[in-house]
Amino acid sequence: VDCIDLSLGLDQAKKDGLVPSDWNFTAAKETMVRLLHKSSAAAAQRYLDNYGIGTVGCAAAHLRAMWQAASAWHSKKPLV
Repeated sequence: VDCIDLSLGLDQAKKDGLVPSDWNFTAAKETMVRLLHKSSAAAAQRYLDNYGIGTVGCAAAHLRAMWQAASAWHSKKPLV
């Protein structure tokens, strides 16, 4: 399964249907900050750094893998 590289932006992943077209990373970060308002600034920044756009890419790659597995099911080949 090919990886999803979001380092250059979300546009292609959105066109491919791997990320909802109306999904907004800035809004997601703002929600994360709001949820972590009782955490230290350093802890909140760690979450933003570690679980930011990479998590979106990981979720998109899993979605692609599921689509590929579903389409391979019709060929009756085992999934390896």
